[in-house]
Amino acid sequence: MLRNITKRIIYSLFISSNIIIIFTFFIKPDLSKYLRIVNIFSNNQYLNKKLIGYPNYGMKYANINIANNILLPVYYGDDSNILKYGVGHYTGSYFPGENGTIIYLGHNNKNYLYNLKDIQIDDIITIDTNYGQFNYAVSIIKVVNKNDYNAFKIQHAKELLIIYTCYPFDQWFLPKEERLVIYAEKII
Repeated sequence: MLRNITKRIIYSLFISSNIIIIFTFFIKPDLSKYLRIVNIFSNNQYLNKKLIGYPNYGMKYANINIANNILLPVYYGDDSNILKYGVGHYTGSYFPGENGTIIYLGHNNKNYLYNLKDIQIDDIITIDTNYGQFNYAVSIIKVVNKNDYNAFKIQHAKELLIIYTCYPFDQWFLPKEERLVIYAEKII
């Protein structure tokens, strides 16, 4: 029995600025799936506790609501096949609730992020995941060159949502050398 319990549970602890995330892994006998229970504490307040798993590449794991004007699914990954179905999540960035930079991207056609052109400072962006709801307020809107990688820097101590799409919006058949970038800070 003790061997079975030991086989099923592995603990690790990660501490980052005022957030403690406790990962508990349950290993199936075939070791093919790992699930985790996440407890997130911020400023000594319990925020969330649910059984979740990191998504596989190409898997839908959330919905995003941008200023009550855009509602789209979010998929883990950012290749052209994923972007046909909704918003992509850059795999080198954090997930909502992990206290780092989250980078989302998508096409700017009418079925996807076209209405992002109407976004305003202080608009609310909500991300609903299988482990909680996260709200962000738009703080900066800017247009950058597509090769300006400084616009997409990953921060490790502050949760920041970055959403970008091609710019300008109404040039369907011309190459687009610029990106509209939206920065939104987590609302606590």
